[in-house]
Amino acid sequence: MKRYRFTLESVLRARRAQEDLARQQLAQANRALRRAQATLADVTAAYDRRPVDRGQIDLAGLHRQRLDGELAAAEVDRRRGQLADAAVEAATHYARWTEAARLVAALERLDERRRAEWRLEAQRQEAAAVDDVVTSRFIADEQRARRLDPSRPVAR
Repeated sequence: MKRYRFTLESVLRARRAQEDLARQQLAQANRALRRAQATLADVTAAYDRRPVDRGQIDLAGLHRQRLDGELAAAEVDRRRGQLADAAVEAATHYARWTEAARLVAALERLDERRRAEWRLEAQRQEAAAVDDVVTSRFIADEQRARRLDPSRPVAR
């Protein structure tokens, strides 16, 4: 019998390559997400630590302090937006990776089923070949026995 060959092997290889690419993109997106989380934590900590004058302050100092606070708050908001974008990007890449993995798994299951069918057919052919050999030997033995003893009854 011929060796087993999965007819969709090239498709399976392509799907595995797509899954690997999706996994790499997911890892990259997760790294970007962790960086965005760390950056937000740093910016938020800096915002919380910024000095605030509580005593008497002139008008220019008050405006400067207010402007610094607004700029720091805007930076925190900007970093929150970046974190949200990174989270969406990571979720998108996760969905792509899970879809690619699902397609690979489906092809691998198909390959396993077809390989099992091929093994079963190979076992059937082997059993048929063994039966043919046993039957041939029996017939040859019977013919030999009849030549040696023509009065021997025919086996049925």
